Amino acid sequence: MGIISIIKRIAVNRKFERIVGIVLLSQQTILYTWYLLSGYNLLIEGLPLYHCRIAIILMGIGLLFNKSICRKLGSMWGLIGAIFALIYPSGLDPFVFPHITQFSFFIGHLFLLWGAVYCIFIECIKIDKKDFKTVIYFTNIYHIVVFYIKSYDRF
Repeated sequence: MGIISIIKRIAVNRKFERIVGIVLLSQQTILYTWYLLSGYNLLIEGLPLYHCRIAIILMGIGLLFNKSICRKLGSMWGLIGAIFALIYPSGLDPFVFPHITQFSFFIGHLFLLWGAVYCIFIECIKIDKKDFKTVIYFTNIYHIVVFYIKSYDRF
């Protein structure tokens, strides 16, 4: 219903952008603060190695500070990732419901999806050849870094 409301009822709206950006960045800040204060392993679980965490941070920065490339990256990574995560939420943290990490998961993915839908369908962001190259470079560099971090993590 939120997606239909965004597509049908919202025009380009700076207030909506700020609200979504603040929620996304706050959600990540609260999650990382919990990791730090709870003693849960921040370096293993807290690093933003998941695509959606990076997309949430990029989308939040893009919407809050009006950064075009962050919106484009966040939208490309976030649209499909958020849909899949909300349809099939596998890999949830191993905590008994209700837990902050579960609320964080759903709030983050829902607002990421709303931000991506807003950017793609309301703002009609376009990805030109230069932007596409930037996204490809960023994505590949990100995957290489994750590969090395996860390889190091096994030892």
